[in-house]
Amino acid sequence: MAHQFDAATHAWLRERLPGEAVLHRLSADEPWAVPEGTTVLLVTNGKLRSLTRTKPSWAKDLAWVHARPTGVDEAPDWLFDVPHFTVSRGAASFAIAEYVLAALLDFEKRLGDIRVTSPESWSGQDIGSLAGRTIGLFGYGEIGRAVAKLARPFGVHILAVRRQAAPEGDAEFVPLEELCARSDHMILCTPLTPATRGLFDERAFAICKPGMHLVNVARGALIDPMALSNALDGPIARATLDVWVEEPPPAGHWVYGHPRVRLTPHCSSRGPCTEARLHVILETNLDCWLAGKPKNMIGRVSRTARY
Repeated sequence: MAHQFDAATHAWLRERLPGEAVLHRLSADEPWAVPEGTTVLLVTNGKLRSLTRTKPSWAKDLAWVHARPTGVDEAPDWLFDVPHFTVSRGAASFAIAEYVLAALLDFEKRLGDIRVTSPESWSGQDIGSLAGRTIGLFGYGEIGRAVAKLARPFGVHILAVRRQAAPEGDAEFVPLEELCARSDHMILCTPLTPATRGLFDERAFAICKPGMHLVNVARGALIDPMALSNALDGPIARATLDVWVEEPPPAGHWVYGHPRVRLTPHCSSRGPCTEARLHVILETNLDCWLAGKPKNMIGRVSRTARY
């Protein structure tokens, strides 16, 4: 087994593995200096993008790869052919849902705009409410369901788009065009795939409900940047973006200073609950692997869907 985790995780793994098992901790400087013959590889955050696009010689014996992040859109094609490929699906869903709710309430309550700084600024202000609003979820996996769970007590109506069928009554499932046309707040929380890349373009924004608040906690490449720039002068009242196509955007980019954009540094997934869940998922899958039951592992990646 080889891994890219810290010293504490290395010690924990050493305790869990059989005494005869070989365990390699890969250095931060050479995260892909994997020994030949490695059958299990544990990958930490931000490393998949640097993995070679052609299958390296050390990968020929891989039987299980576990990735700490959920998104695998940056993984090379050959990685999906490893017999067992798992991710930490759902580990960050609650933290991201909290971020989304904070963004929705910030948009409606306008606390930054109505802050009183002098006697002259003490005047009546109109503020909004989530009650009665329509929340559109593009993607209804772990994150989408967590957002819906936190939002429902506010008296919202939930619309959703998802690739696969979902239980009746969980939300109102509609086509993308209807999601755009009816949502007061639209949250993007779907994986980045060839089918979703650049999906939110001029045509999609043209049918969005005027005054919509757009929130992206998925991948920046879901959105055409120039289409969004134009839409911010039209139907989109605000865009809360925790992700961008290129992270960070280059110096001087329009997204930094746009008055209708709230840009954060891809941090919505962070928090103590996420760290705890990441460890539980890894522990669960390691137990399944050691018990010879790899098909019982959670967070399995689909070879065809690529997430």
